[in-house]
Amino acid sequence: MVCLTLGCGPALPYRPGFLLEEPVVQPGKPLGAAAVRRVGCLDVRMALACSAAVPADFPLVAFTLGNRCDASVAVDFTRLRITGQMGGAVGDAPFTLLLFDPAHEVHTALLGSRATAREVLEYDVSPREATHRISEVCIDLGGFAEGSEQEAPVCLTRPAHACSS
Repeated sequence: MVCLTLGCGPALPYRPGFLLEEPVVQPGKPLGAAAVRRVGCLDVRMALACSAAVPADFPLVAFTLGNRCDASVAVDFTRLRITGQMGGAVGDAPFTLLLFDPAHEVHTALLGSRATAREVLEYDVSPREATHRISEVCIDLGGFAEGSEQEAPVCLTRPAHACSS
């Protein structure tokens, strides 16, 4: 599932650092379910998400981007390296999560000067039945955008039944 948020009409330019100032702990959300990073010209907020259109077992990550710079920045969600850790699997190695993009809609795009964007992406593991045991989703932002450097991955905690009503 891929969701793109677009707006119509005049928009206020992104204020550099705004996403970094927002609290990462939100009411009703578990501690560790969101994080922020500066990646080159981008401020990036990542949060685990839920959607009625996607079974609760499949991890969704909502990305909110703000371009701090006066020039457009190329952003490529396909270059993200996402790993997962199974709940209760102490000592098990992380495994790769794959972007769910059956129609091949996700591609490199430009984020305009001082612009913002939001994407919600689904990640899966093979076999798909194993996704219900994922307790942590880690996001390596190296190569995600121009000017990004290799840093430690951002890990988001995914408690059991996080998307239950």
